[in-house]
Amino acid sequence: MLFLSAVSIAAAFALFSPHLYLWDEQFHALVGKNLAKNPFTPTLIPSNPIYTKQAGWANTTIWLHKQPLFTWQIALSIKFFGLNSFAVRLPSVIFHGILVITIFRIGTIVFNKRTGFIAALLTMHSAYLLGLISGRIGTDHNDFIFLCYITLSFWALFEWMLTFHKKWTYWIGIFAGCAVLTKWLVGLLVFAGWGLIILPELRRGHFWQALKPLLISFGITLFVFAPWQIYTYLRFPNDFKKEMSYNSLHLTQSIENHSGDAWYHFDRLSDIYFPRIDFMIVFAICLAVMLLSKKVKSEFKVYILFTIFIVYLFFTIVETKMPSFTIPVFGLVILIIASGISEIAGFIRQRFIQSTIVVVLSFLLINWLIKPAPTLTQYAFYLKERENSAENNMLEGFNFIKSHRSESTKRIVFGVDFFPGAHISWMFFNNDLAYPFLPSDKQIQKAQQKGYLVAIVQVKGKEYRSSSTNRKIEFIYFKRKRSDLFVPLIRK
Repeated sequence: MLFLSAVSIAAAFALFSPHLYLWDEQFHALVGKNLAKNPFTPTLIPSNPIYTKQAGWANTTIWLHKQPLFTWQIALSIKFFGLNSFAVRLPSVIFHGILVITIFRIGTIVFNKRTGFIAALLTMHSAYLLGLISGRIGTDHNDFIFLCYITLSFWALFEWMLTFHKKWTYWIGIFAGCAVLTKWLVGLLVFAGWGLIILPELRRGHFWQALKPLLISFGITLFVFAPWQIYTYLRFPNDFKKEMSYNSLHLTQSIENHSGDAWYHFDRLSDIYFPRIDFMIVFAICLAVMLLSKKVKSEFKVYILFTIFIVYLFFTIVETKMPSFTIPVFGLVILIIASGISEIAGFIRQRFIQSTIVVVLSFLLINWLIKPAPTLTQYAFYLKERENSAENNMLEGFNFIKSHRSESTKRIVFGVDFFPGAHISWMFFNNDLAYPFLPSDKQIQKAQQKGYLVAIVQVKGKEYRSSSTNRKIEFIYFKRKRSDLFVPLIRK
């Protein structure tokens, strides 16, 4: 029931918008579409017949900006369900259900079933996670799938700590490898806390025996993610080196103006969870209750606290700052809060009062996490004047793209810039190559010599004017108008 509920909520949010969002969903979608055709050649712009200058991850043919696992998942979904925004979001929708039941199971192992159930409820009602799933929050599916694989690696580790069964060391390695293959080396997070909790074994003379399962898991992790790195290094050496160098700059420079001070990630607590001051008070109380509890094993406490601490410390030091950088420990933070609710209620002996406390506190936190008022506004439940809104422009542009599909598989469309990155969405929904700029006569000639049909989108104030009248060009006229495309679900 938790799984089905979580999938249903995520599917509802994913279906609100038929278009793709600017940053970064439409780029991930286009790469996924191209991977559906050729899974071992990650491309953004399929080809470059007119030899335009390519620079940066948003304007390149070979796309190694992100690790490929989440775009492979999008590609598989597109294969089955076609070129539409919901197919792009479907893997995240399914993983939302997986994440919820994984957190339930971790809560059951570390604390008890009630804690696991409360944590699962809180997770499925997180407006931030639903924003990632629906593409509205930048880095969207990449960060959400990354969170899921890291949480799965935590789960496998807790299962191993509970039973010490060898099979869980394999699953830890597999899930950690998948996490690395989704975003990069922070996917190894599961090993940081694991290394800490086996240190006491050094004094007891059993260090090697304790280290062996970790090394087996780490070896499996390498086996999962290393082949892709070797393959891309050998096949796309220049692109690989460029991206690896670019990734390393995140540590020492504020890339793409993503900067912030030492308090940046603490300020973002209001976005990811609920109002920062309220969060700090609730978290401090629940943390104290967890630490004082004798029901929770000390190694579980150490692992959870150290993992949260190391993530916030690392990303506070790193120069590039983005809201979702600390998302890998979302599940652990929620589990601490859920354990506090459960333990506080447990102080009361009367079951009715105990249950009432659990329900009231859980609903209060769900209300904080789902953020009803801003969420209703953001997802356009209320009727508003939206003629000039970015959302309305996206919808108008999306409908324009869908209404100008071509039967040709060899057409280049210029001037697709009626919203930022519109040419990316155009290439996703059509088989054309698309560019945001107006072409020169030389570029048109070059394209036609290579057998391409040329089309130009004419937008008022940015019309194409040619010095030559002999070129055969298709003109597509885009007239922005007062739009009634935005249909509200609730009238205020």
